[in-house]
Amino acid sequence: MKRICCVLALALPLVAQAAPSWQSSMSTPVIELGVRDKYGELGDYTARFEVTGPNGLKLAKDLRVKAGEFGYLTFPRDFGQGAEYAAPGHYRWRVVVDGRQVVGGRFSFEY
Repeated sequence: MKRICCVLALALPLVAQAAPSWQSSMSTPVIELGVRDKYGELGDYTARFEVTGPNGLKLAKDLRVKAGEFGYLTFPRDFGQGAEYAAPGHYRWRVVVDGRQVVGGRFSFEY
């Protein structure tokens, strides 16, 4: 009996193991937009991010930013309802603080 247990114990590692079950994930394309008052001179502020798409779609989102820190939004996810209609193509964006454009630029978006 002792010999059978030893043989079984040695044979267990030889038993074929099931193949692992794999899962995958993939991010949809996103664009990260950010703004910062580099020296924090303004203190905390509200930044209005505005994005205009190739199809004329205009989206905007306000973000409260702490002094000296970056404020980030991700396009299209953070722009709420309407962002699901974002079309591939060239976009313009800008950030307005206290009624004045402080930064802006362009980006291309594709799925």
